[in-house]
Amino acid sequence: MDKYIALVVYGCIVGGKASDSVDIQVRIFDSTSIKDVDATLKAEQPNEYRNEFDQLVSWPLATILDIQPLEKSFESGDEIAGAITDLEWLSEFLPKGNA
Repeated sequence: MDKYIALVVYGCIVGGKASDSVDIQVRIFDSTSIKDVDATLKAEQPNEYRNEFDQLVSWPLATILDIQPLEKSFESGDEIAGAITDLEWLSEFLPKGNA
């Protein structure tokens, strides 16, 4: 198996309504291919919990920005993941209104 790095965006739904919170994660996987990492991410159940107001908070997958093989070695300060985008484009992937 090889190592892959994924840049992933999760939206937030609180009490059945879309929130403007976004969680952008850089995640590492042991896998056989980019396709398998993509499938693994899409199959994951959203992280869910109840907040202090007993509302269900859910973090569903919004989009996968990138998946790349992780190089064997890096130099100090090397970029291993990143994304340049605008909020309008990113908002297309986030939950809207009532979930």
